[in-house]
Amino acid sequence: MIPLLIQLAELEHAFRRAPEAPTVRRHKHELNDPLVIRLADSFKRHSGRNASVTTDWDTSARKGVFVNFVTAFVEHFLPDQQGQVNPRSIQRALQKQRDWPTHPHAD
Repeated sequence: MIPLLIQLAELEHAFRRAPEAPTVRRHKHELNDPLVIRLADSFKRHSGRNASVTTDWDTSARKGVFVNFVTAFVEHFLPDQQGQVNPRSIQRALQKQRDWPTHPHAD
């Protein structure tokens, strides 16, 4: 558990020191794809479970352990980005990684 916290602290440090994102023609949620993909890798390494998002058929709400993990990470380490990371954007990033494993954000 301690190594995971150290890695998360290093990731938070890197994101805080990163320069402002350049103006690009992307949707806001796509700017968080690298974060979601890296958290998915850490999640799998430390829990042994694949990162996934579950959709409730009645309400179309997206939820799950990984969604809770990413949401808690963003709330704690990147509070200024809370509005940009939501369950749907997490699902899109994971789907993009599965469909296009060599995606530029997957490095």
